[in-house]
Amino acid sequence: MKIIIVAGGLATRMKPVTEEIPKCLIDVNSKPLIQHQLEFLRRQGLTDIIFCVAHLADKVKGYFGDGSAFGVNIQYVQETGGLLGTAGSVKLAEQLIGSDEDFIVYYGDNLTSMDFEKLIRVHKTKDALATIVMRPLPDGYKSSSLAVLDKDHKVKVLMEKPSIEEIEKCRGEKRYINSGIYVFNKRIFEFMPENTAYDFTKQLFPKLMAEKLGIYGYPTSEFFREIGRVEKYETFLREFKGNKNILSVKAVFLDRDGVINEGAENLTNPKQFKLISGVAKAVKRLNDSGYLVVVVTNQPIIAKGFCTLDDVEKIHARMKELLAKDGAHIDGVYVCPHHPEKGHKGEVKGLKIDCECRKPKPGLILQAIEELNIDVKSSWMIGDSHTDVAAGKQASLKTILIAGKGSGSAQEEEYMQITPDKMEKDLSSSVDYILDKSSSI
Repeated sequence: MKIIIVAGGLATRMKPVTEEIPKCLIDVNSKPLIQHQLEFLRRQGLTDIIFCVAHLADKVKGYFGDGSAFGVNIQYVQETGGLLGTAGSVKLAEQLIGSDEDFIVYYGDNLTSMDFEKLIRVHKTKDALATIVMRPLPDGYKSSSLAVLDKDHKVKVLMEKPSIEEIEKCRGEKRYINSGIYVFNKRIFEFMPENTAYDFTKQLFPKLMAEKLGIYGYPTSEFFREIGRVEKYETFLREFKGNKNILSVKAVFLDRDGVINEGAENLTNPKQFKLISGVAKAVKRLNDSGYLVVVVTNQPIIAKGFCTLDDVEKIHARMKELLAKDGAHIDGVYVCPHHPEKGHKGEVKGLKIDCECRKPKPGLILQAIEELNIDVKSSWMIGDSHTDVAAGKQASLKTILIAGKGSGSAQEEEYMQITPDKMEKDLSSSVDYILDKSSSI
């Protein structure tokens, strides 16, 4: 499948960095920004690249040439009579796309380690005209876009520059941000005028929505950065200073009860949820340091019939809301609803099984590693029990045990002999250790 990289803008929000160099060539650890992405795409088998260029086009062509030096094949289309916008510039590549071919559009100031093969597979399964890669909208985050999907992931709300009121109006829904990565069927060119300034988000997508032609969303929490402003660029450079492989995604997995929130036996109501002091700031430090933060939690109360999965999701919505007050966010929450012991009044029989996702088994962690493209060698598990340590070890993660916690259960006793890589007093000191350790590598 061909990937069209839009890289022709004037990059006015990146000046003075882009006075003499196009945005896609700005330096990131002694290598152009877009080269990091091309190397990642090559490793995923995506080697047919089309650059849409305009501003300082000769510098892009001069650096990459035909792509052979970088293990890819590159073709170019160039705007010559003025900028044509995102969709207008992509329209120039129509003749380079096969008659029955799907293709990807990617903005040259983005970086992601998402699983493109899975994205393509989902797009084809839906037989979609357009698929938009979307990220969850954190509570309290003012986004330049807003999307809401139906249960089949078809887009039912899509806005650019939504007001606070419009964002709040969708609070009961799962809300997403347009990431600027698209998969299109070749038929999309029928909706783009030739030699006309035309934009995906301002014109094309509203037209498709109005005509009910079916745009699908592809929700993902995989690593993504948009580097379109000087302040974002400077933050990114600090975040990934010296990292030779920026798109090797590192993560910190967290148990929930006793690590994030104060221990509350049979927590079934969002009102019972209370963050441990210092947790939000610790999570924010991980966010700012380039770690994904993923919660993996056993919730046997679902199988026991004390609450439903929907109740637990409301608790996690409350958790995210409290973290967001300090600018912190969780990149993924993975829940095991099972419990093997039978005999509880009101229990859900279908969930009373010996599963592969209940810690100390590593199923939840392995699922997250696959879905979020996590590099296990640079990732950690933090828990307050030896069962957390056991699950982390089986998933090849480094582990930290928060001392003085733990359930004291027979299962916990069984795994006492498993030694964590480090013991700490709480999440804050655990993050101190991880960040100090990573800075010394």
